[in-house]
Amino acid sequence: AVIDKDYSAAKMGRIIRAEELWIITDVESVYNNFGSADQNKISSMTSIEAKKLHDKGAFQKGSIAPKIRAAIHFLKHHGEKVKITSIERIKEAMNNCAGTEIMN
Repeated sequence: AVIDKDYSAAKMGRIIRAEELWIITDVESVYNNFGSADQNKISSMTSIEAKKLHDKGAFQKGSIAPKIRAAIHFLKHHGEKVKITSIERIKEAMNNCAGTEIMN
């Protein structure tokens, strides 16, 4: 069986009633249409916007899409904020200068 680490973290956050979920990955931020000529960095979005973009197929299926699904799940079940960023940019993300923030 395959256990998705991001979804597992979202479930754990729900169980312990965490307010924030930080997803640390290999990219600084989430991009709409990553790798295409019209890609654009997303600094912040609501969970509703994230779901619409996900459903539209704007996120890569094997990389960022599972993280977005986990974020949506976490925010649906108690969480207040999800931050997605890279390990190198955590300090900047804590000061809202890097990463993508998803909120309700």
